[in-house]
Amino acid sequence: MIAGIILAAGASQRMGEPKALLNIGNETFLQRIVRMLHSARVTTNVIVLGAHYDQVVPALGWFDGKVIKNSEWKNGQLSSLLTGIDSFRNDTLHGFFVCPIDHPLLVQSTLVELLQGFWKSNKNIIVPTFHGKRGHPVIFGVSMVDALRSASLQEGAKAVVRKYTDEVLEIPVNNDGILQNIDTPEDYETKILKRFS
Repeated sequence: MIAGIILAAGASQRMGEPKALLNIGNETFLQRIVRMLHSARVTTNVIVLGAHYDQVVPALGWFDGKVIKNSEWKNGQLSSLLTGIDSFRNDTLHGFFVCPIDHPLLVQSTLVELLQGFWKSNKNIIVPTFHGKRGHPVIFGVSMVDALRSASLQEGAKAVVRKYTDEVLEIPVNNDGILQNIDTPEDYETKILKRFS
């Protein structure tokens, strides 16, 4: 089984409001990410919240997975990923998508291609690329958990990807959304509102 870990714990300081609740079309960033995971048959999902926990939780009545709080969210994204990993107590888990909330432009075909790459290869880090540039989401096999735990919180999961090059499989996809990082109101305006108006 592949699960989804959606990282939405940051303070969204540059955006000025929780990215998790920003709209993309007629749904929120969170709703879109979860819907796309479900469409690719990734139905076991965890949302990791932090800075805006009290604001976001009341808006999650639609969500049927786990919602957990990373009290150490100030330590960075890797701390939230480890919090998400720790929420699983499932011997059938083979790996997990890492889905940052600021990359909401997931599409089903990309997720399916990444899943196929994971199951068909013996690689444990599956990374999408668009015109040679790496993006999100990334799949980590469970065999990489110890490496993630031992990584520097400052460097994050990227350090694991850089260190274990033999475990990396790049999957070229026809979706520039894997590169679209929504961090500021300007990003939101140009990459989301104009795209979905």
